[in-house]
Amino acid sequence: MNFSERIASLKRDLCENMDAPTMAIFQRATVELRKSGILQQCLQVGETAPDFTFTDSNQVTSSLYSLLEKSPVLINFFRGFWCNFCKTELDAYAEIQTALEKSGIHCLHISPNRIDNDELPTALTTKASVIHDIDNQIAQKFGIVYTLNDQLKTLFSSWEMSLADLHQSEQWELPIPASYIIDQNRKAIFCYAEADYTKRIDPTELLEFNKSL
Repeated sequence: MNFSERIASLKRDLCENMDAPTMAIFQRATVELRKSGILQQCLQVGETAPDFTFTDSNQVTSSLYSLLEKSPVLINFFRGFWCNFCKTELDAYAEIQTALEKSGIHCLHISPNRIDNDELPTALTTKASVIHDIDNQIAQKFGIVYTLNDQLKTLFSSWEMSLADLHQSEQWELPIPASYIIDQNRKAIFCYAEADYTKRIDPTELLEFNKSL
């Protein structure tokens, strides 16, 4: 299956296995996010990306601007390894990681979830940078962070899903799925941001965009 088919399959499984009241909670939360203006307020194409320093899963420390001195950078924000949509997305990036590298771009995958290399495809630990974004500090700079509403907090708690443990943070916050390409002039030249966590851009679209430059 290609990426779109895999995402569609996850959505079908979600609809089949999630009861209507729970589904309604997520749907209302998505509507609230769209109304909040987060998609208009986050970093847009043509704007200067904020610099940030990070230490990746291999304990290598760098910064966005230092990477941009060598090549454009693709930044992918994801919610966590506990999210099947995120895991499918990361697998898709891993499948084309060699091609992304050959196209002359460095990839950063950023999540508030504590990073464990054992949970990552090998291609991402050896040829990309995977970053634990503590308290969503990096995602905040890009304007893509939201606080879970009370219904979502109650739902996560009923599933015994502790974001405090997963994120090593007391904040009930998540980034919306977002992907950027930042050019060497520090400008965002590609942006995909989505309030619905079940929607993701096919990583091959970013590969083709970078090849077209």
